[in-house]
Amino acid sequence: MEAAGRTLHEAVFAVFERACREGNFELAEHLLRALEAMARREEAERQLDRAYLLLADL
Repeated sequence: MEAAGRTLHEAVFAVFERACREGNFELAEHLLRALEAMARREEAERQLDRAYLLLADL
């Protein structure tokens, strides 16, 4: 169940961020693909940019 006030995109990003922090890059790759798909459909490029920046900082 999604947290109150949090969009699906924000929830997926939060799990993506956690997967990266915990070194679970296989899961992070799948979540990144989900973020990319949502960005194309919802024009949420800003969140996608945050995901790419997070990966670049690892």
